[in-house]
Amino acid sequence: MDTRSDELYDDIAVRVRDVVRTLRRCGISHAVTASAIGVSERTLKAYWSRGQNRRHIGPDRLTKLNRMADEAIRRHAALVEGLAA
Repeated sequence: MDTRSDELYDDIAVRVRDVVRTLRRCGISHAVTASAIGVSERTLKAYWSRGQNRRHIGPDRLTKLNRMADEAIRRHAALVEGLAA
């Protein structure tokens, strides 16, 4: 494996952890997140907490995660606005 590939997956790992953290704050469980991107919950948790299994989550799954996070943030914001009104 070359250094450039390692850097790509290191960058993806950081972004995945940020997105998963955001989803958890919006009430989306690890199980739902994992199912949505096509990995097991165990793989996602190992990846998220320790950066393991890096090759299981590539750019395509990161894109799915980002879309999922955008939708969760929109729904969460709408819910908060509804409660504040």
